[in-house]
Amino acid sequence: MDRIMLTEKQVPAGMYVNLFMPERDVPEEMDGKVMRFRAMVGGIPSRVKLYHMEDDVPIVGLEGFVEGARFSLEEVYSPQNAPVGKEYVVYLRGERMKATRDRDGGDLRLVRVKKTEDGKLLGSNGLLYQYWMAEVPLSDNAQLVSVSR
Repeated sequence: MDRIMLTEKQVPAGMYVNLFMPERDVPEEMDGKVMRFRAMVGGIPSRVKLYHMEDDVPIVGLEGFVEGARFSLEEVYSPQNAPVGKEYVVYLRGERMKATRDRDGGDLRLVRVKKTEDGKLLGSNGLLYQYWMAEVPLSDNAQLVSVSR
């Protein structure tokens, strides 16, 4: 499965990512361990910042990474191999999947799904009434990124 690579500004709040410096194809390490970051809201004014994490504890919030730095999302699954009981955001061709919230168009909302025991992917974004707790049709090349632990 292809990595989803994002710029600093594209990383959604709540996601765990690894840092890739410009011109490098391997994630950055510190003390022999891959550096993990989590995008969380912080600062004044509040905004999404990337917090360096150690054992799921935020160590320091960072922003303004060098130009060309990229971030790879962790916990990316295909619809078939995604663990049951977790909530996911959906990516198609490297972009977050969006849908309109009404039949006449209107605002685009991000698609979120939860995988059930029987393998179905049910919509979990209450603003998208047509998918709320209904099966969301996804192509085989969709990528699911966990937003729950």
